[in-house]
Amino acid sequence: ATALHLACAGVGGSWLYADSDLDGGGELLSQTDEVIDLLVESGASLDVRDGEGLTPWEIYQSLMDNMQQSGSLTAKQAREILDERSTVLKP
Repeated sequence: ATALHLACAGVGGSWLYADSDLDGGGELLSQTDEVIDLLVESGASLDVRDGEGLTPWEIYQSLMDNMQQSGSLTAKQAREILDERSTVLKP
């Protein structure tokens, strides 16, 4: 896995996003997106697959699914975030 794969899984680990005391994961998601932006701007490859065959975009989609399932995001919020972030992460 590359640094971008790890960032797309969530800064600090995806388990933090399900913690209801963390404002629905909003601050952590913002930090995750900042790290992703830095990596992409620095030339991180969007189409490299990790050991499981996943691209960073696919891992980010999984993070959004996990946040939705935990109640940190609504389905609408997750879709809006994915639409916005696809311009940065989608290979």
